[in-house]
Amino acid sequence: MRRSVLVVLLAAVALAVTAVPSPALQRHHGDRGTRVEGRVLSVNRDARSFRLRDHDSLGTFTIRVTALTKFDRVRGFSAVRPGRQVEVTVTRVNGRLFATKVEPFSVRNNGDG
Repeated sequence: MRRSVLVVLLAAVALAVTAVPSPALQRHHGDRGTRVEGRVLSVNRDARSFRLRDHDSLGTFTIRVTALTKFDRVRGFSAVRPGRQVEVTVTRVNGRLFATKVEPFSVRNNGDG
């Protein structure tokens, strides 16, 4: 009996800590990460993050940039400015979104195939 209770508790803990994309982000989820595209609303240079309003009305997201973030046709984090339209590939870690790739948004980038 004790063993089955322990197994159930361990399974519950494992499910609780598993990172799951929010329902809003699942729409763009793919093998290379979750893609969000939209207009940059604000940039916090000290926190190395920016707020992005999604083009598909999925909401507004705070996205953090790290030393591992790749910038494609964008000259680094310093080129991310309010009003700029970007496509960002993100991963969710402990409930926060981290950019793995940032590139300019264009209709050509928007296709899934």
